[in-house]
Amino acid sequence: MAYIQPDKQNYNAGELQYGNFMVPGVNTDEHGVIHSFNINGGITEMPTIADRNAIPIKTYSQEYTGFTENLDGISSGRRRIGMLVYVLETMKHYQLLPKGYFGNAGDSDLAAFNALPEWDRARLLHPESTGIHTDQTSFVPGVGPVAEAVPITGVAADCWVEIDLSGEVGPTGPTGPKGEDGPIGPAGEDGSNGIQGEVGPAGVPGPQGDAGAQGEVGPTGEQGVKGDTGVQGVPGIKGDTGEAGSQGEVGPAGADGIKGDAGDQGPIGPQGVEGPKGDAGAQGEVGPAGEQGIKGDAGDAGAKGETGVPGPQGQTGGQGEIGATGAQGPDGADGVKGDTGAQGEQGVQGIQGIKGDAGSKGDVGEVGPAGADGVKGDTGAQGEQGVSGEQGIKGDTGTQGEVGPAGEV
Repeated sequence: MAYIQPDKQNYNAGELQYGNFMVPGVNTDEHGVIHSFNINGGITEMPTIADRNAIPIKTYSQEYTGFTENLDGISSGRRRIGMLVYVLETMKHYQLLPKGYFGNAGDSDLAAFNALPEWDRARLLHPESTGIHTDQTSFVPGVGPVAEAVPITGVAADCWVEIDLSGEVGPTGPTGPKGEDGPIGPAGEDGSNGIQGEVGPAGVPGPQGDAGAQGEVGPTGEQGVKGDTGVQGVPGIKGDTGEAGSQGEVGPAGADGIKGDAGDQGPIGPQGVEGPKGDAGAQGEVGPAGEQGIKGDAGDAGAKGETGVPGPQGQTGGQGEIGATGAQGPDGADGVKGDTGAQGEQGVQGIQGIKGDAGSKGDVGEVGPAGADGVKGDTGAQGEQGVSGEQGIKGDTGTQGEVGPAGEV
């Protein structure tokens, strides 16, 4: 379902019809035509987020028809897809976009939105509103048929998207070249010595240290003084005379006599005669080898066989592929376009009605006792609205030109 443009010629759904612009009585009038928060869609201003969330849609006790009554297909009550609200509390702009559509947590489009039932569209346009019912009813004793309410499944902020109208920040420019180092400044004067701080309090005693390693063994002490020699004992009694000793061993043998000279070597005797070689044993006889047989002559070639009987004819081959379609003939020339009919003259605009005289201003009441206001005068009657001019007659439609002949194939 596309965007529905209200019928400009039969806009009878509203409470007030008009034939021209609404303007102030005088150019210096200080009153506005209408408050922005009473407009259906557009841009408006709200003091707080709570006020933004309270912008109403139409509500019903039966099946929801708010989009039908607003005529345009994208609004209900004062809420219209794409409207802007500036909230003074946060100093930010917010745009009304149903969740899941038009870039708000999804990219579904207007056709998908308008394909939904009106009650589902209303819930997306106002996630927390009451008075949204389906076309289904249930019977309640003592009450009768009651329309089924659409449940609340989101929060008020689901349909509002924060936007920034300040424009995007441009890309960062390239870093400029590094400037030359400036000259080194003169050394500063030495500062005066600071006042010595007070002595801090004594620290807490540290924990007892580990036992030290065992010390080295000390040097050996000096040897004590030698004691005095004891008194010599009494001489012992002389023993008995020993027995005679055994005979001494035999003395060593005398030295060998001198060895005589060696005798001359005798002559070598003659070599003995070699004995005769024994006869070799006789070898057994080898049997005679058989003679090789004579190779036979090659046989004559056999006679050629007779020609065989011709085989049966093969099956017919499949049909060949269909040739390519020939080129299409040139298109025929376009027929001559008929002349456009003359546009009808615009009807004369009706004369604007005479503005009614302003009512006389009421007399100012007498000053009452402390703080009471005077009686306000009656408001003058509003002048009658001028008659709207008749619509001009629409010109006849021009005759359509003949269709040109079809091109040859």
